[in-house]
Amino acid sequence: MKFRIILIFLLIGIAYTLTGCTAANTLLYRVNIQQGNILSTQDVRQIHSGMTKEAVCMLLGPPLLMDTFNENRWTYIYTFKPGKGKFVERYLILYFKNSRVWSIKSHNIPELFAIPAKAGTHA
Repeated sequence: MKFRIILIFLLIGIAYTLTGCTAANTLLYRVNIQQGNILSTQDVRQIHSGMTKEAVCMLLGPPLLMDTFNENRWTYIYTFKPGKGKFVERYLILYFKNSRVWSIKSHNIPELFAIPAKAGTHA
């Protein structure tokens, strides 16, 4: 009888080890991690060509990345890693000319339209 109990526990232990603890991973709680600038569609849609840097900063806050070699490019990045699910990365890049918004590029921001770039290249 004692041998059967030990054998059962041993087999359960081996089976648990061979599954790579996948059963435990589905039961564990994992924290959602969000980092960067939280960009609401409502706020981003208020940005328009000709807005000053100060107005953009008041609306969206300071950018997460400011290019040290190009002060006319601001990058807002938002990442979200759910405990269980796919990693999401969104970014918004603002280009300025004469301290005013020249163009906007975005990635993975739902329902967001980009301001068409004017003739010329990004500064």
